[in-house]
Parts: sequence; structure tokens; C-alpha cells
Amino acid sequence: MNEEKPRESIKRSVSDTALFHKAYKYPEISNSDILSSQQIGETMEVMNKEITDKIRIQESKDSATELDLLKETEEKIDNAKLAEEYVNDEAQKELLKIKKEAVKKMIMNVIKKINDYVEAVNANVLTQRNMSSFADQAKFKEALIASDQARFLAHNALLDNLRSTARNISYNFGHISEGALAEWQDKLADKGQMYLHVSRQDFPKNVICPDYVDLADRHLVAEWAGKLQQALTADLPKNLQ
Repeated sequence: MNEEKPRESIKRSVSDTALFHKAYKYPEISNSDILSSQQIGETMEVMNKEITDKIRIQESKDSATELDLLKETEEKIDNAKLAEEYVNDEAQKELLKIKKEAVKKMIMNVIKKINDYVEAVNANVLTQRNMSSFADQAKFKEALIASDQARFLAHNALLDNLRSTARNISYNFGHISEGALAEWQDKLADKGQMYLHVSRQDFPKNVICPDYVDLADRHLVAEWAGKLQQALTADLPKNLQ
């Protein structure tokens, strides 16, 4: 099966961006009388007033820092070089090339997961808006739970990919503590894998996310995802918008 091209993936969700943003600002119904289980306790950030107030998606111009940071990270990876004593080591040259390509794929996968999450939120909102089209409340509740579960899983997938990408970049290309570095080298040795001797660079605390994003805070990650999605959409060539 052919993989979807990253820009096509972005283009596919462009029309949904406004709906995703409005979902946080204008929740149309309350789910308090419909859903009661704790599994849906995180339920519908889009419908929870407290979270709605917390997550505010700004205009594209305010999203520049999210996109700029992503581009800066990609540029640092592109420009990464081997440590001076290894510049002529063929095995290290090949490993550097492999590691760079792996990071680029991971970043594009994060973008794909953002698009998947936006689409899942949109589907969740549309289910809410189409309540009148269901024959009875039981069927509506079933559809609502299913769409919320899809949103929840898409959010988890985004979080997992974001954290693993940040960790991969930090350990392979960034400055980390001596203890963490020694542990990383031991881990690679145990697996029979080669350590990349690279000139390490400084990355932000969250690598590809601004410092305000706590990677343990689902709502802040959702806010960042919305801002980056909006900035990526604005950055597309007009023929893809």
C-alpha cells in the first residue's frame, strides 16, 4: 500500500481546521447527561468548559513560533556533523545518514498524527451536532462514545509519537547529561548497536515543541497541535490549500 504523502495529508485536513478550532470555543451540547463512565472522563475536551477556556487556538501569525521551531529543528538535523575525530569514519558517516533520515520520518509522522487527531476531534464534534439525526438517545450515545474513543486513541498516538521523537533527537543529536549519555551508550551496546559520535547541539526543552508545552499535559499538547496545524496550513503553497 502506498503511503500518503505528508503534504497531501496536510491538504486533506485543511478544510477541517476551522471546525477543530471552533470546537474548543463553541461546544454546542453538554455530555454530562449522556456519558457517565470515567473512561470518557476526559471526554470531549471540545465540550468541557474548563478545557475550552484553557485551549485557545490563535490566528496563524501567532502560530509562527510553533512552525519556526519545527523548521529550526529540521535544519539542525540537516546540518548535524560527526565529531571531529570521526569525520573520516565510513561507518559513522553511514550511521549519521541513517539517523537523519529516521528523524525526518519521525517528524513527518508527528505531523500525520496531528492531522489524524484533528480529524478525530472533528468527527466527534459532527456526531454531537447531528444528534437530531439519531432515532433514539441510545444510538446517539453509542455513536458519541465511539467517536470519543477514536479521538482519545488519536490523542494517545500523537502523544506517544511526539515524546518518542523528542527523545530520539535528544539522545542522538542533543546535549544530554553525562549520566544519561552513559546510560544511552550502554543501552546501545547491550543491543549490539553502534553509537553515533556526533557534534551535539542545543535543543529546546521539548525539542520540537515550545517550552510552554508540558508533554505530560494532554490539553497543552492539544493546543500546540492546533497551533502547528494552523501554521502548517497557512504555510502550504496556494495550490494545496
